[in-house]
Amino acid sequence: MWAGGASRGAARKALGASTSRILALLLWQLSRPVLLANLIAWLIAWWLMRRWLNGFAERIPLQPWLFPAAGLAALAPGLELTQFIGDEGA
Repeated sequence: MWAGGASRGAARKALGASTSRILALLLWQLSRPVLLANLIAWLIAWWLMRRWLNGFAERIPLQPWLFPAAGLAALAPGLELTQFIGDEGA
């Protein structure tokens, strides 16, 4: 995925792209597979948790906001680290 990424970034910089634009492109390339994996994991987790919770006598509702919150918690450190490294290199 990242093979040749440095040379592509250098080529974009040489052609006049701003550092913020290169960093935005890099962040988008990082977040795309994480978001896709989260979407798949949400569906599987929702199904498994509903199945598991149905076995209890007292049932609690499954809150949908928990799944995007977990995805954001997984994505945020990677984006912050990428931005930090990008700012260091600029």
